[in-house]
Amino acid sequence: MIFEGLRTFLLADTTISNLIGVRAYSQKLPQDPTLPAIVITTISGQERYSTEGATGPPIGRFQIDSWDSTQAGSRTLGAAVRARLSGYKGAAGSESIKGAFIENDFDMYDYELNKYRRFQDYTINFTG
Repeated sequence: MIFEGLRTFLLADTTISNLIGVRAYSQKLPQDPTLPAIVITTISGQERYSTEGATGPPIGRFQIDSWDSTQAGSRTLGAAVRARLSGYKGAAGSESIKGAFIENDFDMYDYELNKYRRFQDYTINFTG
């Protein structure tokens, strides 16, 4: 499962794990979260085909949000995620990433939670 592979891969990085411990979540933050933390969301995914059949590894679009109580903290965590994932090819848990490419990277503020997040959008080619 690509979420578990991404989570395992990101948490294996000492810079990231020193910042968040094991606080990497799927889809949403828990209620009253301990920060900093990351949230991994699958935006879309597709198989690639031609009339001859499958033409390559599946491709997915993933959003990774780096949350913190401060903008500087969310930027620091986001920079660590980007350094670890952008341009990566190789193992990610039981998955194999054929290429990870950052598409968007910007700051956001959540007024309801009164917290900052660094929004990053990646296109990832992978096999399981």
